[in-house]
Amino acid sequence: MAEDVFISYAHTDRGKAKALAEAFERRGLDVWWDPDLRTGDRWASVIETLVETAPCIVVLWSKDGVESRWVNAEAREGLDRGALVPVCLDDVEPPLVFREVQWLSFRGWDGEGEPPEIERLTADVRAVVTRARGGHTAPGTKPPPLPWAAFAALAAGAALGGAFSLLDLAGGLLEGVTDLARRPGLPVTPAVTLATALGLIVLYLVRQRRRVWPLRAARLLRLAACAFLLGLGAGLVYDSLREGLGSRRDHILGVIQAADRSDMRVRALDSLGRDISPGGAPVDGDDGTFVLRFEPVFGDRPRQLEVSHPRCAPEAYAIARRGWRAGKHEELTFTCRSKS
Repeated sequence: MAEDVFISYAHTDRGKAKALAEAFERRGLDVWWDPDLRTGDRWASVIETLVETAPCIVVLWSKDGVESRWVNAEAREGLDRGALVPVCLDDVEPPLVFREVQWLSFRGWDGEGEPPEIERLTADVRAVVTRARGGHTAPGTKPPPLPWAAFAALAAGAALGGAFSLLDLAGGLLEGVTDLARRPGLPVTPAVTLATALGLIVLYLVRQRRRVWPLRAARLLRLAACAFLLGLGAGLVYDSLREGLGSRRDHILGVIQAADRSDMRVRALDSLGRDISPGGAPVDGDDGTFVLRFEPVFGDRPRQLEVSHPRCAPEAYAIARRGWRAGKHEELTFTCRSKS
């Protein structure tokens, strides 16, 4: 049975039994007393089962209780099983056969409020329940409710953190594919990569895993290719949303170390090598700092800084994606090479 405590009492002590049961329940114990009988229950059979299985039997001895055949029978069962916890409600003592068990006196309690020494009685009951259950369960106390709200918040935070990390990796994958496509001179921008990836994904889903180029190999390879394309699409969507919804960066700060900084200028180039900072920005000859404004482009960002000097060949410096996301200042070292 699920109950921890069975309360045995004479019906004239019903009010005190109810107050005691409520005090136990407030302390986390599962209590049964006869008002818990359901309609249609055979009360004698139900009580017999409970008395035989309850880990602890609290008997309320009173003048009427010591005369009750049922209270004596229930107390005998508790005594035989070592589950008896006796309580005396008035000046009466338990019947002789039960006096070998130490009892607690509630003499003077009228049934209003909580009984005297309820904490001591609760501790005794829990000890009996724990012993009856082999010491493997909590001593009669219901386990505290799990902090589901905290778990949910942690799970949500972990999920969001993981999602943004994966999307950031997907964005890096997108840029890597774009850079690879640019090597042979193909005019591929992140927007083109996005359109291609999304188109292939839609085609793949519509065909329901049918062999669609480039998904013509074995099943595992098809799935890997689909995941790869999904990553490309998610990466650009993430980057585009971050660019559109976040604080839009349209400038680059930096400093250049060079032997001669007179008339030096800096330009920003996109993934196709196009100048997206018309006119560029002059470099301060005293401390080498510059502030470069550029035109934001859809799904792309400045990929390179080109530094030019009237007497030197221009130099290009790649802008790392992570450095760009972190908003770091660019620190460049320019070495003058003669124009060829």
